Amino acid sequence: MVYGLMRSRMQVIVDKKNWMIVSGVLLLFTSLFVTLYFDLTLPYSKSRFEGSGTFFLKFFLAPLVIAPIFEEILFRGFLSKSKVIRVLFLLLGVGALFFFNFHWILVILILLTYAVYLTYHYTNIESLINVSILLSAIVFGSVHYSAEELNFLHTLPFFFVQFSAGLILSWVIYTKYFLAGVISHAVWNLIIVGISLYGLQFVDTTTSKITYGESSMVYEKVPIFHSSVSSFKIEEQELVAKNMTVFDVIKFMDERYLDTFNITTPYMKYDIQISLKSIQGSSDFNSNAIRLLEKEKLIIKRDSVTKRSFF
Repeated sequence: MVYGLMRSRMQVIVDKKNWMIVSGVLLLFTSLFVTLYFDLTLPYSKSRFEGSGTFFLKFFLAPLVIAPIFEEILFRGFLSKSKVIRVLFLLLGVGALFFFNFHWILVILILLTYAVYLTYHYTNIESLINVSILLSAIVFGSVHYSAEELNFLHTLPFFFVQFSAGLILSWVIYTKYFLAGVISHAVWNLIIVGISLYGLQFVDTTTSKITYGESSMVYEKVPIFHSSVSSFKIEEQELVAKNMTVFDVIKFMDERYLDTFNITTPYMKYDIQISLKSIQGSSDFNSNAIRLLEKEKLIIKRDSVTKRSFF
């Protein structure tokens, strides 16, 4: 009798797709705990997006409007009760394969997701929709990171945060309606944006100094909303940057370095003063300035990230 009762309850969970919300929430809290306990930070190459678009686009329009609508159609549109949304799901997916330079493994996962969903659509085999949901959650988690980032242990908790979010949002759309999924996605992104902006605004403004040979650097963090005015100048053998991100400082010096280095704390603003002695030419000046930034771990060489790989 007890076994029969447990079995019937499990059947209700499966039928109502409550396994998505249960497993999604458990995995989300587990991933967040691991992230906080080990004091993990986002993969360094996330800074590749720092130079694109305006502040409003990056922190508000894209995460709160564009991404929730586009991503819900692209990854979970097949769960919508609207035929229009389901058609857009198929069309956007095919278009994304041509527009974005996905890794071949991700392409296979996307095609497999579509194949399983279409098989379910024409056969009504209930278990296939569960497989489609799991595959779409894997794809959703994967597209937020590059193949290089997904190749080392440091990224896995962040991947599982996105994966669990995919399960939770799938449950919202399946049990409610598509717009509820879009709104939930926007709220999720709003929380992430709020946490990010809090960390960029309330910073430790203690002045730090580092010496490397005959070169020295003095810098301090600046709250992101402290001022909208920034400045950069190099006079003789001294660089002075006010209220600027490391990304912008390097871009002013020689943006080719951005192909070699990643910023460890994207969007963080600094006041930086670098003094160099016995320097011959601007290239020598720039290379020594880069060494100081690297020594203080404001930037990290991309090869250093790759070496942390466990695959």
